Amino acid sequence: MFELDRRSGFEGSAVRVFYRGQWNHEWPIWPSVFRNENLKENEGKLIKEVVSRFPDEFINDNTTLEKLVRLQHYGLPTRILDLTENSLYALYFACCEGASEKKDGVVFSFVVNRDYCLDFMSDTASVVSNLSYLNSEERVSIREKALNLIKKEKLSGEDVVKFNNDFHMRRLLHFIKEEKPYFEPKIAPKSLHRIVAVNPKMNNRRIIAQSGAFFLFGIQDILKENNDDEISVERITIDGASKLKIIEECEKIGITESRLFPEITSATLEVKRKYESIGR
Repeated sequence: MFELDRRSGFEGSAVRVFYRGQWNHEWPIWPSVFRNENLKENEGKLIKEVVSRFPDEFINDNTTLEKLVRLQHYGLPTRILDLTENSLYALYFACCEGASEKKDGVVFSFVVNRDYCLDFMSDTASVVSNLSYLNSEERVSIREKALNLIKKEKLSGEDVVKFNNDFHMRRLLHFIKEEKPYFEPKIAPKSLHRIVAVNPKMNNRRIIAQSGAFFLFGIQDILKENNDDEISVERITIDGASKLKIIEECEKIGITESRLFPEITSATLEVKRKYESIGR
């Protein structure tokens, strides 16, 4: 649908292209937990409270990242941002909410160097995802120290050692070692600053159905469209008045709510709407 595969100086197999549809074109590119200051402040408490209430739901999740993916699936705001590798799915997502309001939507495309596409067992993914358990003061402290070091023209080994020995960094390392006891305290400040694309564990029907992946955010709250990082961003605005027509066209080729959200609730709502509209 979109000719976006050859941009930003990347070529062929050196990159992967992801898409995201948002029904409101005015929204920035940021994860749900950062959109509310109270949620952002209590991010770790949100995770712990849900997991403590429903431990059996998370019994097979061995890492914080796996918990975040499941929590996102159940609607809890997290520091991950859903993506798809199918541009038509992103187009549907840009239209399926708020269609009656005729608000312009947007489809973002992201070209990411393959070197910055991680698998779900990546050490970097563990480092970034476990930032979730720190409180706001700890994250701010780590952010300030990391940014100061990133600005340095040359980073020494002593700088990295001192950074990892910081009290708040030791708190972060504690959580990482709970899932990876072998992990060594050699976290580079820049690894906390990056927004990385992650291939999830395919143990979730919705991820499989949506050709899903996601961005994992560290100490950056927002992915800027004109950023200096490893992610190239382009947008296509979707006319709000055309959304209902686009949804109809998508459904003709099998892109429906029940296909992309393969839970029984989606299917029952779709059947209900189908029979309500008979004869109209």
